[in-house]
Amino acid sequence: MHFILRAFHGHLVAVHFTTVPMNEENRLSRLQFIGSLVLVLTLALVLGAYFILHDVRLFEGHVQAMEAEFMRGHRAQLARQVESVQSYLEHLRDRSEALLKDKIRAEVDQAYQVATTLYEQEQGRRDPAALQHLIVETLRPLRFFDGRGYFFIDDLQGTCILLPTAPQREGSSLWDNRDDTGHYIMRDLVRAARAPVGEGFSRYRWYAPSDPLRMEDKVAYVRLFEPYNWLIGTGEYLSTFRADLQREALDWISTIRFGLNGYMMIIADDGTVLVSPGNPDAQGRIYRTLQDPREQALIEQIMTLGREGGGFFEYEWFRPEDVQRQLPQSKLAYVAHMPQWNWTVAAGLYLDDLETTLAQQRAVNQSSLRGRVSTAVLIVLLAAAAAALFSALHARWMKSLITGYRRDLLARTQALQQSTAALDDARSMAGREADERRAAEARLRHVSEHDELTDLPNRTLLRDRLVQALAAAAHAGHRVAVLFLDVDRFKTINDSLGYQDGDRILREVAQRLCQALCPDETVSRYGGDEFVVLLPLLERSHQAAVTAERLAQAVSQPYRLDNDEVLVLTLSIGVSIYPEDGQDADTLLRSAALALADAKDEGRNSYRLFTP
Repeated sequence: MHFILRAFHGHLVAVHFTTVPMNEENRLSRLQFIGSLVLVLTLALVLGAYFILHDVRLFEGHVQAMEAEFMRGHRAQLARQVESVQSYLEHLRDRSEALLKDKIRAEVDQAYQVATTLYEQEQGRRDPAALQHLIVETLRPLRFFDGRGYFFIDDLQGTCILLPTAPQREGSSLWDNRDDTGHYIMRDLVRAARAPVGEGFSRYRWYAPSDPLRMEDKVAYVRLFEPYNWLIGTGEYLSTFRADLQREALDWISTIRFGLNGYMMIIADDGTVLVSPGNPDAQGRIYRTLQDPREQALIEQIMTLGREGGGFFEYEWFRPEDVQRQLPQSKLAYVAHMPQWNWTVAAGLYLDDLETTLAQQRAVNQSSLRGRVSTAVLIVLLAAAAAALFSALHARWMKSLITGYRRDLLARTQALQQSTAALDDARSMAGREADERRAAEARLRHVSEHDELTDLPNRTLLRDRLVQALAAAAHAGHRVAVLFLDVDRFKTINDSLGYQDGDRILREVAQRLCQALCPDETVSRYGGDEFVVLLPLLERSHQAAVTAERLAQAVSQPYRLDNDEVLVLTLSIGVSIYPEDGQDADTLLRSAALALADAKDEGRNSYRLFTP
């Protein structure tokens, strides 16, 4: 009897052999041949079936995860589009009065310059009355604001010199004119003109052009024309100017496209369709007057969802190119309501675009799966062939001498090593595929949460961090600061240098802001040349002001351009503090934006804390 120690799957196994008669030896050889063949074939089939089923399950799980990720991405894209439009509209409304003041100031400054030029050219050449008449008649026909705007002239005693809309009032006194609140209009205009700078704004109420029996808020700007002690000014209704801004905003929103076929839709609370790229004929009409009852029902559903707080919903609708409306397609939409504008905002994407993308990815994955299955089948066949050969050699070996036995043992050892290597390769392939999938998911998540140009966190990631910071601050009793940053006059710089240099400067600004902050503080690119900084752990409010000064100093360091010119930038910063200036993320961002607007209005290159 002989014993041989052999390593099998990491264990030492003792194999013993006993000398037997020739007939018994042949019978034993056959039994060992059959047993070995059945055992190896069974193992090969089991392992092959296991790896094939594992690959199938892996494929199915990957497809499901991919579908869920694609849907999450579409939902996030729709929400970002709607939130972007909401933010733009809210900012536009908050800035409407300031924008109106800038426009009427510019118009009055031009009229003042015309009057000054005429006075300087004609003084001494005409008598005073003729020169005054020349100035008045020169300004009389001038119009702006789509023909609504005009200039008026009064003296410091309230006498009307020029009033193009009511020339019969010229020469009469307007000193005692009051609005429906009892406010003396002319007296306040004189007060504004008598200010130390000789110019100023006045706000009052006057009869609306659309309704002569109702007064609306109006903003006026006047300058003192000292040669004749005249007030040269103009005014505009705030509601009318906001209506102009709304039309401009709607024109912009109607051009927005995203994804393959995504667009925006705006519906007024009275049911008027304001923006509908999918059916331009519906724009400007009450939805109940539309011919297609399906479109009426859809718009009613959108408005109802907006009134209930907004959210996502899926429905069937037609593509814009399907003029006959015969092939409805699945569509996903996100709806939000804007009570400040009395609008419902919706963004939609066709889901068959998603299905097309998924089908392409499924085809790629199925092709890869077929390749892996073919490989597994080939391995099983090779293992079966090897088993048959191995068993035959084993039977022959039983009839040979000890030397032959040793040679056969070596051959079987090599065969086992080859099988182990093949299995190791299969496991390595599965591990690499899992690592590649996780890396791809991490890249997609990073792209969805960061700005493409600066690689800073985008609005979505900023909002998540702000919500987390507020929750932590509420629990620990800390303060949280939001700093809204705007690079002063960057549009002018961008137009003069070009967008390529402008983008490079924005990237350097982002880098400087990051270097000036602590690791637990966040800087996000909010859009264009605007950034938002989140300070999550403040003990005292003045720390936010210190950080604002540090950021402004970092950005103001000179920038060297390619032509060796030096550029110096400044920042306007608005600061809001939790909990004093807001209890939630939206309020804090809005408060910081208002403080930023104050910083800009007061000359830029400064920071302002929010004041109610």
